[in-house]
Amino acid sequence: MSTCGVEWVETQFGPKPQWTNEPDHEAILQAARQALNLNELCSVRFLAQGCFNRVYVISSPSEEYIFRVSLPMYRCWKTESEIATMEWARQSTSLPVPRVLSQMNDPSQAVGYEWIIMEKVSGKPLEDVWTGIDYSCKRRIVKQLAAFAAATFEHKLRGIGSLYYCNSSLLPAPPPGNFEEKTDSTSFKPYGDDHLGFPFGLGPGVCPLYLSPYFERVPQGPFSTSREWVIWLLKFAGEDLQARLKEGTGSFVQGPEGVEAMTILHRLGALLDAFFPLHSTSESELTMLFHHDLSESNILVDDNGSLASVIDWEYMSTVPLFMGCQIPQFLMDLPCDTGPKIDDYEGYNDLRYWSHRKYYELTQLRQEFLHEMKRLQPQWVDIFESTEHQRDFVAAITSCREFYGEPTMCEILCSWLTDVESGVLDVMGLDERIFDAFASADTLNDRFEGMEGIETT
Repeated sequence: MSTCGVEWVETQFGPKPQWTNEPDHEAILQAARQALNLNELCSVRFLAQGCFNRVYVISSPSEEYIFRVSLPMYRCWKTESEIATMEWARQSTSLPVPRVLSQMNDPSQAVGYEWIIMEKVSGKPLEDVWTGIDYSCKRRIVKQLAAFAAATFEHKLRGIGSLYYCNSSLLPAPPPGNFEEKTDSTSFKPYGDDHLGFPFGLGPGVCPLYLSPYFERVPQGPFSTSREWVIWLLKFAGEDLQARLKEGTGSFVQGPEGVEAMTILHRLGALLDAFFPLHSTSESELTMLFHHDLSESNILVDDNGSLASVIDWEYMSTVPLFMGCQIPQFLMDLPCDTGPKIDDYEGYNDLRYWSHRKYYELTQLRQEFLHEMKRLQPQWVDIFESTEHQRDFVAAITSCREFYGEPTMCEILCSWLTDVESGVLDVMGLDERIFDAFASADTLNDRFEGMEGIETT
């Protein structure tokens, strides 16, 4: 199943996009030379790749640039949204974000794909330097990311979608009147600083949650409320699973687990009113921008162990506050409350020591993050602590699609649903259930084999 530039292939966890042909290096080089007006001798080299992109370095005698090529998922929309989102983050927060120098959202040009040229920021991914930097450096990075979360919470928006420049040809012209006074879900003034010179608009959302090989890839929304958004997610997940069951592909969907995933979606639908009651208001819900992929690979650190930049802003959206008030992704891992003792291991070359130490440090850093957020934005912490059940509801929907009825995940989701339907007080959250399941798996037990005195919670 393929379209221009992309083909969907079956994997254990459902269909994934694959490039039908690699971008041509010479075309990339020529596009960069023209866009940046480079008259000197230049070269191009491959740097990295993600699920939806290929990243190259353009080198000239005086400077280097990042050339990022993207699969055609949401034609034009994704590129324009990513550029606006990065600039919004630069303007509204203290987070270091690369500058966009040029872009092309027309895949018919020589490269054959949409692309963005950005400044190249010095730094290495946090995952590559974790064991080599002091804990104090990690604390400092966590505090900077807390400041970013506090700033996005402070600059609340309205509506669930993606950011664009308000003069984008993709968006309808704003209605007449004072733009700063508009508060509906199609336009907003995200901050009151008039000197910024240009506003942003909220438009349809470009998000991986809205992608499926069985349906046209078009942005969705913007949605006015969490309830409206969740109803659409339930409907789309059901249609996607039905298409997979009809297609008869995939190791899990062919069997009873695929039907079980559909049953889980129906049970979730029956609980909709309890989790997202209908409110009689015409005003769009307060939302916030959320970087859902703050992973170790997207956090760049300089030679001093300081935060150099945060990258990979594609597919970022404005989300309900209960979804935006979350601990950064890279901090989420198995909880471990007791630090390792080197005497329990075979020296510093023992990888089990570093695994244990990382689990312990991440556990401490999660608390550091929450402590800093409580200092900067106490209401953020209140929302984080009081809305786990709503995040679990959305996670259950996305898990049905992402894991497509994988037996272990179905068992976890059914256990959680049964507790919720039975009215159990203080229901254990999905994250904790998943961590418990993984912690009991042989692959994780092997990491701690022979360790003494480890306490996990």
